Amino acid sequence: MRVLHCFYEQGETFDGLVFLGTQKGPRPKHAVRLVRFAMHGVLHTYISNVLDPHQLCMHDIAQLYARRWDIECAFLLLKKHLGLALFWSAKPHVLLQQVWGTLIIAQMLQVLRLQIAVEAKQDPYDVSMGLLIEYLPTLSDYHQDALGVLVTRGKDLGFLRPSSRIRIQTPDLTGIVLVPLPADLILEQVPNYPPDPGKDRKRSPKKRKKKQASGHQKRIQRLAHQHLIAQVLVRLPHRGVPRLLQASSRREVLPPLILIRHL
Repeated sequence: MRVLHCFYEQGETFDGLVFLGTQKGPRPKHAVRLVRFAMHGVLHTYISNVLDPHQLCMHDIAQLYARRWDIECAFLLLKKHLGLALFWSAKPHVLLQQVWGTLIIAQMLQVLRLQIAVEAKQDPYDVSMGLLIEYLPTLSDYHQDALGVLVTRGKDLGFLRPSSRIRIQTPDLTGIVLVPLPADLILEQVPNYPPDPGKDRKRSPKKRKKKQASGHQKRIQRLAHQHLIAQVLVRLPHRGVPRLLQASSRREVLPPLILIRHL
């Protein structure tokens, strides 16, 4: 990794542009932005293709990266809480009804969760989705205003609790002047991409000749082995032929004396 420009650096906090890779090894063509900071003894490192720190600050990068778990929470709601992990039928129209119905119910639950969080002045993820699905129908039977009960007594009932989601805190860079990017800074380099494992690699002429020579030697050994088998078949009685053919099918390259003893 080679540093091109540093917007801000103090201690373990760094925000700047770098070239990834090594000089002789694999390396990409374009420069990227590297953001690094330590919080509570944990070093956080992020890479972004948004090179302007005014367009995407350090705090926004950390928060956007933490949002990657939202899709996992959505799958958890659909498959575990709403039972979409088990399909009702193998017919396409029944599957579509189940999937669309589950998605509609999930959106309605998210709306209720957001409404409870806003009225209780809490984060939406502080509202337990599992308990909301389990006890909301029962509360609706006994209380006319079930959402009001969840808002006023949510903490006592366990519906409102601190979320287990990781809340990443970033250094406060408010008021700090960042070093501007030079106008003549080159943000591209000659790339050196590793070979694609799905494609045939281009071999050098020396390696190609070596491979051809090794293949030629294997063909010679195979022809010599076949010639040896033919000579032994001529000299041996008929009962030894099947066992010799069986040994030849396994491609056992044996010396003549060992081959004859094997029979």
